[in-house]
Amino acid sequence: MGSFTDKNNKQWVIDITYGSLKRIKLLAGIDILRDIVPQEANLPEDPMTADIDELPIISRLGFDDELFVNVLFAVCERQATERGVSDVDFGESLRSEHCNAAREVFSDELKDFFQKKPGGKPAVMMIDQMREAIDKFRQAETRVEPAMRQQMVRIAEETDRKINEEIEKMRQESIPPGGTPGSLLQAESA
Repeated sequence: MGSFTDKNNKQWVIDITYGSLKRIKLLAGIDILRDIVPQEANLPEDPMTADIDELPIISRLGFDDELFVNVLFAVCERQATERGVSDVDFGESLRSEHCNAAREVFSDELKDFFQKKPGGKPAVMMIDQMREAIDKFRQAETRVEPAMRQQMVRIAEETDRKINEEIEKMRQESIPPGGTPGSLLQAESA
């Protein structure tokens, strides 16, 4: 059993059992035992351009935060009930970093469950593929983020320069011929 901590420093235990999988099915509408390994007919032709709802359930859990939080609440529902935490309050207690930490623990626990289950090898392979995809996505984000930041700084600097040029141009256009800055205001007040 693994655990994660929410923004209120409450620790939540993730224990994947047949009971928690049943709660996921009842509360989140996902039958992980049946749907973790997709049937060939249910796979999108191009996963990169597919709608998230067309992806295999394990991939959706890796990228669809709303769906994942619903599944996570189902896993932690007994703890939440004991603590008087509603599903809404549970979701409010999770920021991205908490959700990401919970996703790591969840996938580890799910993998452990299927490793011990007869016939669970295809599910373990799907979980490994999902983790690999998330890792690649994070690596790509890490490489892109500095470049995006530099581009945003360049855009901001260019925008500031253009705004200052326009302000100066409007100021110059408001000065009467032979006048000085402020002479227009003096002429209007006279």
